[in-house]
Amino acid sequence: MNGYSVLTADNGASGLRLLSDNRVDAVILDYKMEGMDGLAVATAIRKRHGKIPIVLLSGYSTLPKLLLETVDVFVAKGRPQEVLLDQLRRVISKRHSQNTPIRRFQSRTTGMKTYARREERTLDGIVRSGS
Repeated sequence: MNGYSVLTADNGASGLRLLSDNRVDAVILDYKMEGMDGLAVATAIRKRHGKIPIVLLSGYSTLPKLLLETVDVFVAKGRPQEVLLDQLRRVISKRHSQNTPIRRFQSRTTGMKTYARREERTLDGIVRSGS
C-alpha cells in the first residue's frame, strides 16, 4: 500500500501478537472486529506499547467516547484513501518528531494489517526492522 510493507492478522488477538513480535510505525484500527472490538484492542495497545500512533478507521458514526480518547485520530470509512494516508503520515511524522521508537499496525473489519517502515526488509513473509 503506497510503499508500505504490510502484515495481516484475522482478529484483534492475533494482531496484538503481531504487534508484540514486530516493529511497526502506527496502527490503523477498525472498531467492529471479530472477538475483540476496537476499544479493547486500542486499550491493550496503549497498556502494552505506550503511545504507538493509532488511527481509527470505522464506518460507525457513533463511537464510544473512551475509544475516541484512546486513539490519535478518527477517519470515517468511505472517505478517499488519500485522507487516510494523510492522517497516517501526520501521526507518524508527529511521532518521529518526538524522537521515540515508532510502530504501526492496522486492522480492518475482516482483520488487521500491520504496516512496517519503508526501509525495513521482509523475512519469511513478516516485515521486521532492518536494523
